[in-house]
Amino acid sequence: YHKALALYEPIGNPASIASTLHQIGNVYDGKGDLDKALEYFHKALALFEPIGNPASIASTLHQIGSVYEGKGDLDNALEYYHKALALDEPIGNPASIATTLHQIGNVYYGKGDLDKALEYYHKALALFEPIGNPASIANTLGCIGNVYQQRQEHEEALRYMAQAFSLVFEKDIPITSQIERLLSGIFPNVPTEKAQCLLEEILGEEKTKQFIKKLKESDPDN
Repeated sequence: YHKALALYEPIGNPASIASTLHQIGNVYDGKGDLDKALEYFHKALALFEPIGNPASIASTLHQIGSVYEGKGDLDNALEYYHKALALDEPIGNPASIATTLHQIGNVYYGKGDLDKALEYYHKALALFEPIGNPASIANTLGCIGNVYQQRQEHEEALRYMAQAFSLVFEKDIPITSQIERLLSGIFPNVPTEKAQCLLEEILGEEKTKQFIKKLKESDPDN
């Protein structure tokens, strides 16, 4: 990327330079060097903005928000995610909008604002579902379930976590064990008969039996 940059800069092609700077930012982000990632994303943004490509600007704003979130700077993360959202919404890119909404939900969750987190997770879910991305839907369902669990609304938590579990189980999504662990943590907080009814409603009778059997096997005191 640096070699490409050295060739683009003398030519003076701002779009190619900005794209390369963005990619360098991605690499530094992947390496965990968040300060360097931020430096290159800001350089890319400074070139993308005069060009006026909303999709590229929104993508870079989102990445800057993500880096700030990784650094624990949640206020700046929120600011840049909202800026990305403001550009993406008129373009009408549902996948990008849904991802940003989900990330905003994560930031509010990190800030302890569970009502706002829930609001944005539900907005994200409403867009992810028509797109039909099972991993994103399951992840968002799991996040909603987790928020309800934090709010001590155990039945709602169980309902959403079971939906997530059903989806990851059906589609063999890599986060199966994570969702199963969260679901196992919620299950004891709901009266057994009610919990079993909720699970059967979502998972079906056979899958519910398998889950409860596995849960009992993992808990010798049960």
